Amino acid sequence: MIKINTCHIAICTALVFSACTCLSQDAGLVHLPATQNEVDVGEFSGPIGDWLLDLDIDSDNNNMLELPDGSEWEEQIEEHEFSIGKLVEARAARFTPVRIRLNIKALKQLDDTPRTLDDIRVTLATENAKGVIRLFSKPQIDKRDDVDGLLHPEKELQLEELNFDPATGVATIWIEAVEAAPGLDTKGAIDQHGRPDMFLRATLLGIRKTELAIDRVKYLPVDQASFFPTFIDPNNRHIRNSFPAIFVNGSGGLSGTMKQLPPEQSKTYGFRLVTEEEFASELAISKHDELTKKYLIDVIYNKTDLIPISFGVTGFQVGLYRDYSFGDYTLAFQNSLKDKCTQLYFTFAQLDNSLYYFERRGADYISYRNHAERLSYYLGFEDFAVGLPGLQLAGVGIGGDLALFGALGSGLHADTYNTKPFPREMVKTIVARDDPAQKKLIECVSGSLSRLDRAREFITAYFVDETDFRLAPGPFPIVSAK
Repeated sequence: MIKINTCHIAICTALVFSACTCLSQDAGLVHLPATQNEVDVGEFSGPIGDWLLDLDIDSDNNNMLELPDGSEWEEQIEEHEFSIGKLVEARAARFTPVRIRLNIKALKQLDDTPRTLDDIRVTLATENAKGVIRLFSKPQIDKRDDVDGLLHPEKELQLEELNFDPATGVATIWIEAVEAAPGLDTKGAIDQHGRPDMFLRATLLGIRKTELAIDRVKYLPVDQASFFPTFIDPNNRHIRNSFPAIFVNGSGGLSGTMKQLPPEQSKTYGFRLVTEEEFASELAISKHDELTKKYLIDVIYNKTDLIPISFGVTGFQVGLYRDYSFGDYTLAFQNSLKDKCTQLYFTFAQLDNSLYYFERRGADYISYRNHAERLSYYLGFEDFAVGLPGLQLAGVGIGGDLALFGALGSGLHADTYNTKPFPREMVKTIVARDDPAQKKLIECVSGSLSRLDRAREFITAYFVDETDFRLAPGPFPIVSAK
């Protein structure tokens, strides 16, 4: 039996930046990373220190038309280069709320401080705007030509115009999307034109009209029937998982690759590869032993050096992605067109000693699937570490095959795409070996056979067509002999 170390990884990718603007003692504007100085402030989360202005929106798109959570994750992604931004539906009956928070205590300590709340001024503006939006001091209007409560860009606004509550230091405004940004109707159009990065900017002014603080949040005006509302729907994780399943194939895309290629990432769709430095930093404080830590780094980042000896596997490529909408992680497996595991199994199935020939000729392919089991087990075993939030597995073609074995080794959910079905007996042969001495099957990863019996609980299959991006249920990849 191959003994599996039961320690686990704690990951919280830290290479993200807060949009909260902080003020130094000489009144110069400084942007500080929130991950270095965060503290819980009641129902809000923001940086400690001399921050003055915090602009918040539902950057992770999980609150629909409600106020933002003010969570650490929202703060980190509100203007991140991989973030899609808050989707603002064009011609919606209700508008999208934006929260403006002021640090009144810090304001009073400035030389250029407003004498009273009535002296405070805020300006609002857009950057790189596409489509048409309007800002209001109320959540909806009766008619489209109603301008009551309309906030004019660049105008110096008093706090009372922004629904400011002195008790909480919070003001609320709303965005109306009059017209969606162009080129966002379909994935094909987005691939061709890209996704624009648009920002709503708030500027806090002192009594001498100096800019005391600036903060920005991303937004994206869209039509309801366009691509992104479907893409970021919380119920459509299987749609989002298909993207890293394709990106991990590098330039091979959906078709896969004949040679091992480095995975790609995508700012357009909000999927970023976790860097080795980030992974190693968080892994250092996990409860895994040093050998397991080295195994994880070497396999995920494909370290195959002989000197010093590495655990990386030639021909086995994965990518660990983070979704910059919901913060979830996806481990995607590359679709190697050279993998002939199923073909070899059928080739030798009719021969005497078929198992012997299959294990000998298909040793590399079998090892890839065993590595998928072990790797997923180490990453997903929650009893020993905090884990990767929302971790799931995904792959196209052979990549989906490998994701399936990862799911059997760990119990993690796996989405497979365009993966050809293969026999259940082949799966059993790979996840467990017959030990004549003990007269029993020895599993590569404990529990794999029992998980095989309930595989449909956590493994799903889809057909994906990238041309016009169609996703439909596909045949379950494990089939029993007739």
